[in-house]
Amino acid sequence: MRKPKLPTATELDRLMIQAIESQTTPDNELRRLYGPVFKETAPVHVYVDGSGLDNGTARARAGSGVYFGPGNRRNLAVRVPDDQANGRAEVYAIFRALQAANPHQMLVIFSDSEYAIGMVTTWAARKAAIGWRVTNGDILRDIAGLLEERPAAVTFRKVKAHSGNAHNDAADALAKEGA
Repeated sequence: MRKPKLPTATELDRLMIQAIESQTTPDNELRRLYGPVFKETAPVHVYVDGSGLDNGTARARAGSGVYFGPGNRRNLAVRVPDDQANGRAEVYAIFRALQAANPHQMLVIFSDSEYAIGMVTTWAARKAAIGWRVTNGDILRDIAGLLEERPAAVTFRKVKAHSGNAHNDAADALAKEGA
């Protein structure tokens, strides 16, 4: 559907058009934060997961798992830096997947964490606007930097946890190993 042609005869017309075109939408905010996409390729699939063990205790530890596929050298099992919490581990797994992936290839990141996906796809622009002063803001800021530098698109997909998905189960095992 084509946009209707708006009148441009007066200064008021031009100001109205400028106001309409500058409208802020969540998609526009994310586009401004992460930048444009320049490349389309066959996508690489990666599964990520986080694991928190002994949460809320002095023995708490958290790990992130990144799974590109069987025997892939980019698969990771890592301990999460700083706060040892499951949510942080989920977000950190996305960061590590972005670090490990070729930025010139489209990437599909599968996660069972609504929190982690939401932080990157829905709430990031608002968190950036307040200087990343939120829980896990340091990792979100770093994710935004990696996404901004990528010429290829990244898509996020939610998967059900512990549902028999072998790839997600492998990411889960790596996350536990990292913790």
